[in-house]
Amino acid sequence: MSNRVIAFTKMQIWFHKHIIHFMVILIATGLPIIAPHAFFWLAWLYGVPLSAMAGVQSYGETIALGVQAARVVHWAAALSLTLTAVPFAIVMLKDRKNWQIWPDAIGKQAIADGVEQLKNRYVYYKHAEVGKYNTGQKGLVWLTVIAVSSMMFTGLIMMLRTSIPEGIVGFARFVHGFFFIVMSIVLIIHIYLGTHPINRAGLNAMFGDGEMDADDIKNKHPLWWKKIQNK
Repeated sequence: MSNRVIAFTKMQIWFHKHIIHFMVILIATGLPIIAPHAFFWLAWLYGVPLSAMAGVQSYGETIALGVQAARVVHWAAALSLTLTAVPFAIVMLKDRKNWQIWPDAIGKQAIADGVEQLKNRYVYYKHAEVGKYNTGQKGLVWLTVIAVSSMMFTGLIMMLRTSIPEGIVGFARFVHGFFFIVMSIVLIIHIYLGTHPINRAGLNAMFGDGEMDADDIKNKHPLWWKKIQNK
């Protein structure tokens, strides 16, 4: 057996790199939309060049222009993310039987065991019986799927708000904002876990050729290694 194992496909690497770009744009433009009073400086930053072109000098109008500009860019980025996610989802669904994000077991004991392995890995720096992804990473993946799907759907409702009852639009706005906050927290956790020294091999694979050393998998991902051997 080769000493290198494919951990991530070219499609996964391609999508991961692009979703980083989209997330940065969506957060930077979403903040002044969801909380214009707290992030007025972002709205002002976006509005200054537009104000100069439109000949607007009022601070209030500059902020308004900035929020509107952020909304347009936000919609464009959301549409681009959706168009990028479609081919990725199609390719991934064809290989769903080999996904490593399914829970290995279900129930209270399984959750307790997963938490124990997380403590062994990140708190005590001990050997952990985990697969390609640990319980925390799997949970973050499914939370991301739910959050992004919800934001896409509610975002579409808000884009079509003129033809949808105000009550539904208001609820969609609340759900969109809630998952916006959730995703911001998830990204912070994901960045921490992804750049943690224990997961450095996976990080290098995701931003490299997609391959990991077999010995590293054997030592840090024993359950995944067993699946590889059984193929």
